[in-house]
Amino acid sequence: MMHGWSDSHYCKDFCLEASAGDGEWRELLAVSGQPLSTEGKVFSIPDNGLASPHLLDRFRLRMTAPTSTGSWYLMVSWFDIFGVAIDKDVQQVLNMAAAYAMRDE
Repeated sequence: MMHGWSDSHYCKDFCLEASAGDGEWRELLAVSGQPLSTEGKVFSIPDNGLASPHLLDRFRLRMTAPTSTGSWYLMVSWFDIFGVAIDKDVQQVLNMAAAYAMRDE
């Protein structure tokens, strides 16, 4: 994640939230007192035991306090999410489907 285009209003307190379909938003990462930089920074999402019967397909970044200059301007010029999150039950279904597909070949 990287700070936006101006040399002010650095976001320093935020959380990353995710949801599956129309489900509830769940916090994946909370950051406090760490201003974003113009070079960018990679944040690892901790394994907090988030279990869901669905794949996560919606993500949002939410400011939780004002910026370094006291404003509520969210300036982010780079925001990517990488990885795979899958529930064990879903993985079992995928494994069974793959096994049946290989059997028919």
